[in-house]
Amino acid sequence: WDYVYYGEVVVFDTTFRTNRCGAAFVPFLGMSRHRRPAVFGCGVVADGSVDSCVWLLRAFKESIQGDVPKSVITDGGDAVVAAVKAVFPESNHRV
Repeated sequence: WDYVYYGEVVVFDTTFRTNRCGAAFVPFLGMSRHRRPAVFGCGVVADGSVDSCVWLLRAFKESIQGDVPKSVITDGGDAVVAAVKAVFPESNHRV
């Protein structure tokens, strides 16, 4: 499983592929040792609210058995920043 080997840094972007209904496709990505993208998971959220971002990050955290990435890189939106602080307070958050 890619996250076990390459999950020290996780990148996700809630603005990627937002559709006309406002739902966003959110990929969770990292980089393999071969410098290729590694997909750890993905989700769809109905909006960019703090609650939606927290729900998505908690679901991702559950899928990685509660592990905490060393760093999380995001788009820096207010809701995303609050969600990362709530779900991964131990991680370094980079924008």
